[in-house]
Amino acid sequence: MQTPPPPPPSSSTAGAIVPAGPMMPFNYNIYEAVQPHWFYCKQVESKSVWLPFSIIDSLQLEETYNSENVIVRTDGGRYDVQLYDRQRTAVFWEEEPTEVRRCTWFYKGDNDSRFIPYSEEFSDKLEAEYKRAVSTNQWHRRLEFPSGETIVMHNPKVIVQFQPSSIPDEWGTTQDGQTRPRVVKRGIDDDHDEFCKVISFNLAALYRLL
Repeated sequence: MQTPPPPPPSSSTAGAIVPAGPMMPFNYNIYEAVQPHWFYCKQVESKSVWLPFSIIDSLQLEETYNSENVIVRTDGGRYDVQLYDRQRTAVFWEEEPTEVRRCTWFYKGDNDSRFIPYSEEFSDKLEAEYKRAVSTNQWHRRLEFPSGETIVMHNPKVIVQFQPSSIPDEWGTTQDGQTRPRVVKRGIDDDHDEFCKVISFNLAALYRLL
């Protein structure tokens, strides 16, 4: 008697197994450039107060800041900004020119009611060090600058500055009785409320002078 042929393979039989390749490690250290915002300096009660331009004016200044000898009309046409000289001048009345600054990094001490922008040159140095820390994931770094400032980057959200009189250890802490560090802030995009308080405080101070 002839043996019957084997049954055909089931249609549900899985195909050949393809070995998976090695998983590529995901890089979480993605650096994103800081978004600048433009400020101008105003003298209030013999103190220098930095006030932010409106978002529209700041974007307009940012679009053209690399151009030389360019004048940008701001504040609804009431003030001109000479980008090359970094000066803001009144159009319709006499007023002392004020300094203009492209701001990316700020600091605030215990006695400060507002964040104060660093100079553009110093901010560029901080941004370069921040980019290096993010790209290499190396934090708790102490950065010493020729001007005497010491910056400690603990992580992307905790950055402090020590005054020349304070000498922090390798973890950024100081001995009892020394000056407390300043809070350092990168950009303003993630903390609009804080800068709204700055504007309210500065406007109130200006109104008291009227």
